[in-house]
Amino acid sequence: MSKEKLIAGVRELKKYDEPTMLLFPDAASLDAGALGEVQQQALMQCGDLMDRVGIFETRLDDPNGTLFRDKIGINNLKYGAAYTPWLNISVSKNIPYANVRDAIYVGGTKTSIEQLTTDKGIRDLVKLVETALEDISTVDAEMKDLLGTSKSINQGYQDLVAAYKDNKGLGKMGISSSSSSVSLV
Repeated sequence: MSKEKLIAGVRELKKYDEPTMLLFPDAASLDAGALGEVQQQALMQCGDLMDRVGIFETRLDDPNGTLFRDKIGINNLKYGAAYTPWLNISVSKNIPYANVRDAIYVGGTKTSIEQLTTDKGIRDLVKLVETALEDISTVDAEMKDLLGTSKSINQGYQDLVAAYKDNKGLGKMGISSSSSSVSLV
């Protein structure tokens, strides 16, 4: 991540009315001077537009915010907030592929994860995962058809046995009865 790319991103946001918070946690990996420049650009935009705020991280090696205070400047501070020390969260970082596969956008255009790489191994793996997801969907649909209104295969079997014993619901369930056997029609 470069200072130039981050500043270009901040400038690009100026075109849009929707953003209300500007934040870029990856910027904390920049050196203190570059980080300060990016944060100053964000504060300048927030002050100019007066419809958004900046939320800033300090660097990991700046837990008391000393470098942050030295580099942020004095302009438009009422439009910014900073936090330190870094946040540690306990939220699981394992996100199932099925939850994100249809939510990937590049430059505002929906794209597939397969289009994000040229690595054949990764592309092959994505194809395998897609095939597995399709198989799961097919099996789920087939099971739903097989189960009908029953909640499980065991429940479906119990429903058939109950209908057989009752002998009144056999015709409704597609079952015919003869003196010696019961067969599915």
